[in-house]
Amino acid sequence: MSGQEIESVRRHLEETEESGPDAPDVLRLIQSEREYLNHVRPAPDRFTPQVHLFPTPGPTAGSCSLLLVPPTRTIAIVGDAILTRDHLEAGVVFEQSHDAEAAKDSLTELLEIADVFVPGHDNTVVPMR
Repeated sequence: MSGQEIESVRRHLEETEESGPDAPDVLRLIQSEREYLNHVRPAPDRFTPQVHLFPTPGPTAGSCSLLLVPPTRTIAIVGDAILTRDHLEAGVVFEQSHDAEAAKDSLTELLEIADVFVPGHDNTVVPMR
């Protein structure tokens, strides 16, 4: 996860807990998520020379995609930045994005740099150019 995403989730858990849920199951879930989050570390900008973390804010506060950059083409593993082939072809973003404008900007940037997409909820897409 990106550092921004980790902090966003942490804030969300705190706000949910502060809102005073009465259900013990909800409080246990918050605690469990907090414990899990304590083991998550921010991802590096580059995992290898050919695998890069690429910020694609919008779907969530710190959303990131992975770019695979072999010599011949750029492959983007995009998660919720592009939900499905239909979303890609229509040029639309997730309707429940955290920040719709940022999500649109992320989509535009991805379309400019990637040749192949792996959407969050569909199979690999190689757009016709």
